[in-house]
Amino acid sequence: MTSEHPRDRLALALALLQLLLGLLWGGFHEIGGLITETDFYGMYAPGAQALARGEPYDYTRSGPGLSALLALFWAGGADLFVVAKCVAAVSLAALGLAAYFVGSRAASTRVGLALQGLVYLVLQRFAFVAGNDVPAAALAWMALALLAMHSRPTTRTCLVAGLCAGLSFLTRYTGFALVVAVAGALLVFLRPWDLRARLRATGTFLGGALLAVSPWLIASQVWFGTPLHNKAYALIALDAFAGSGDRYDQGLLERMEERFHSLGDVLRHDPLQLAGYYVFDFFEDANQLLQDVVLFPAYLWVGLGLALLGTRALARRWLLGLVALFALLCFASAALAPYQARYFHALVPALLLPVAAAFAEPWTLGSRALGAFQRAMVAVAVLVIAGGSAYKTHEYLTSEPTELLDARVVLAQHGRPGERLMARKPHLGSMTGLETLGVPAGNLTRVLELARLRGVRYLYVGPAEVKLNQELAPLAAAEGVPDSLRLLHRHESPNACLYALE
Repeated sequence: MTSEHPRDRLALALALLQLLLGLLWGGFHEIGGLITETDFYGMYAPGAQALARGEPYDYTRSGPGLSALLALFWAGGADLFVVAKCVAAVSLAALGLAAYFVGSRAASTRVGLALQGLVYLVLQRFAFVAGNDVPAAALAWMALALLAMHSRPTTRTCLVAGLCAGLSFLTRYTGFALVVAVAGALLVFLRPWDLRARLRATGTFLGGALLAVSPWLIASQVWFGTPLHNKAYALIALDAFAGSGDRYDQGLLERMEERFHSLGDVLRHDPLQLAGYYVFDFFEDANQLLQDVVLFPAYLWVGLGLALLGTRALARRWLLGLVALFALLCFASAALAPYQARYFHALVPALLLPVAAAFAEPWTLGSRALGAFQRAMVAVAVLVIAGGSAYKTHEYLTSEPTELLDARVVLAQHGRPGERLMARKPHLGSMTGLETLGVPAGNLTRVLELARLRGVRYLYVGPAEVKLNQELAPLAAAEGVPDSLRLLHRHESPNACLYALE
């Protein structure tokens, strides 16, 4: 992507500024959150270590893309949490830059810059989060940006875009929506190509995607006897059939994996309930997503932005059709799982594109009054979005489970490789090299009995464990401790204790 317009260089400078800001936030981010970054400690980091040792990657809900990247750094002795934070910072900068190129080609460079800035504001709190969501979104929009660079994408462009789409799928399986959307757009929306040229472009794109994912398909077949080792269908079952259960409970998700063995099992279990819940969940997730992304008064501008985008030349409409189709398929697939804002990162630029068009495109017909109104409303919207983003970023950084940091030091002194820790979240075990077993339900006697049966050596009780099992609340405050437990570390505000089983 060459800088053919002065605003291209401005967009690059903005991306570099965002990169520095993401790295700065990362310096304050000492330990991963208990929801968003649980997967990092539970699988991405262990998966990277396994791949570096030549062992199977056995996580069943996301592909090995992030872990494969982390494995390269693990082999060199790097701190994987630091690396993952840096990957997030680079990915958000790249996502905004890719959105700029798509917005520029779909509308104008003014719209592209507005879109880039809005993406950075809305997703700022994820610029330092160790996870695969932002990297997958960045790869997806890099593919879209490559296709946007030409009114008739070349063979090489289609191939490289396919590679990016395949890597996005490898990083997060919802990237499949991008593969379908691009293939459909190349076949249907792109003009004025003949059918043979469209088929050639589509085949080249799909070939690039297959080339990117083929190493994983082969490895999965060798390791697990199936080309796609995947249990993401359990997330669908969790959302539809968990009843009143906590849809962020990893233990409940594991029970869904045991209960269902394929997507077909989930679909056949209760088709009417599944369909009804999905329709309800689709609109509920859409409402929640719009509240998270298109804040007041920005959403008041969506209609105007769509109208302005509709006036684009026919040569650009294929790109708008591609973005719209991708957004629809991406949302439809992500809405199958319990709602989390991070599942929808790839949708954010698409949702903000009409807002950016309304902000940046001239529609005031030369009227000073309308021009002043547009500038005032844009300023208010940007201030609201920036304020909300700053608040959420601060909230995330100040809600870290820092009580785990001191417990990590103590456990590192006492723990030995191969020993087991009982805790609700995998953070402490991952940081100390111990195997983590989940906290069961039941009273304290039952919990300790199961701990001994499972060979547990250490027990950690903090806010997450108490939230799951209120019977453990006294242990978190070091009250009523049985003789079979030896207190190793105590933290106050919040209450949290680390014990050794005698």
